[in-house]
Amino acid sequence: MAGEGQVVEFESPANGQLRALTRRILEQVLADCQADFHLRGLRHDALHREFHRAIRLAKDAKMITFQLDSKGWARGRTGL
Repeated sequence: MAGEGQVVEFESPANGQLRALTRRILEQVLADCQADFHLRGLRHDALHREFHRAIRLAKDAKMITFQLDSKGWARGRTGL
C-alpha cells in the first residue's frame, strides 16, 4: 500500500497498447488540423498562395530561401 505522497507505477502491455493507439489517433488529428490550416490559407490568403506557389515551382532550396526572404523584407518595409 502506498503511503501519502508516494506514486506507485504499474506497467502492463495493455498500457503500452493504449499509449500506442492514443498516439496514432492524436497524430492523425494533428495531420488533419495541419491540412485544414494549409487549405484555409490557400483559399483566403494571397501571400500564402504566393509562397506555396514559389515553393512548388522552385528547383533549388537556396533560391527559395533567397526569394522568400527578399519578398518578406520588402513586405515588412511596406507594411503589407
